[in-house]
Amino acid sequence: MDKNKLSFEILKLIDLKQEGEYWDFKREWHKNKTDLLHDIICMANNLTGHDGYIIIGVDEDDNYSLVDVSNNENRYNTQKIVDFLSTKKFAGYIRPKVYVETLSVEDTYIDVLVVVSDDNVPYYLAERYDGVHQNNIYTRVGDTNTSINRSADLNDIEKLWKRRFGIDLPAFERFKKYLRNTEDWEELENGEGLYYKYDPDFRIVETPDDCRTAYEYYMFSQFDSRPHWYLINLYYNQTPLKEVLCNLLDGGRHFTPVPDWRMIKIKDGSDFFYRSFVKDSLKYLLENLLFDSNSSETQYSRMRLMSCILIFDNENERREFEYYVFENYDKYDVEKYKSDIPYIEDIDGYNCEIFRYDYKNALLLRDMLNEFRVEHNH
Repeated sequence: MDKNKLSFEILKLIDLKQEGEYWDFKREWHKNKTDLLHDIICMANNLTGHDGYIIIGVDEDDNYSLVDVSNNENRYNTQKIVDFLSTKKFAGYIRPKVYVETLSVEDTYIDVLVVVSDDNVPYYLAERYDGVHQNNIYTRVGDTNTSINRSADLNDIEKLWKRRFGIDLPAFERFKKYLRNTEDWEELENGEGLYYKYDPDFRIVETPDDCRTAYEYYMFSQFDSRPHWYLINLYYNQTPLKEVLCNLLDGGRHFTPVPDWRMIKIKDGSDFFYRSFVKDSLKYLLENLLFDSNSSETQYSRMRLMSCILIFDNENERREFEYYVFENYDKYDVEKYKSDIPYIEDIDGYNCEIFRYDYKNALLLRDMLNEFRVEHNH
């Protein structure tokens, strides 16, 4: 999380003057490593699905006043806490992801131990560490951690396992979860799609879209730029959940969802379009699933596609970048990319100058995104 946003959220939690389901206050860092490990596991298994916060430098007994932790002898940084967890034998060798962020509040330094939320819950030890028992599943209910000497209630443990396997999700969200498991999809008997081998009701069906014949600028990144359009339909049982437009690129070497078509306005009032994916979006998950990493031809085709579209870490980064372009686009010269675009032949019925401009603009935006990330420490 961005440090400014984290700081804003932590200040709001301190102002509440009470602990909650995913946040806990400590006056100082733990003197006892057993208590530290227990607290981290409870936060990792919190039932909200929110990142857990152990906020160190807040004294509950003194009206939640701030206590500077700068000289705390038991203080941890991110590397020390990661090293500490790495020596503990978690079940499945999967450990909570954590980091420490130091915040300056009213000239006082406090630490926030952030326990990142994910779907690998429940976290528990396969081998006992001091008072933290193996196979005990600890969680946090309300503002209270599970006692170190017992496991959480059965209904809370059940919620955690359901979250891991996506059982409590709507069908479409389960589909997205399964798409991340690229090795668990197998080809349908008719060769026209894929099914999820652990739940064959989830299927991906591919059909040619012969009604579409249009070119797009990114097709010219390929040796064979001829358009081949397809439709992918996502099914749960017999219910269609989503239809996704796709391209078969470079004469069949790489099958990909069509990147998102986005518009950016700039200061002079004009606007332009570009293509992109957002990581963890449905399209990007499909793109990863359909990518044949064993084929060098497919790898090269994909590399050329990715060289002229943008890949964002999340929707927030995309929004921030589009504002950055609005503020800075007039400082750049798109024409300097003219020599970097591939040869685009004239095609009957098309104004190919538009393709050439879109391609140049894509290369400019790619460089602007790199500069944006440097400036914003992305």
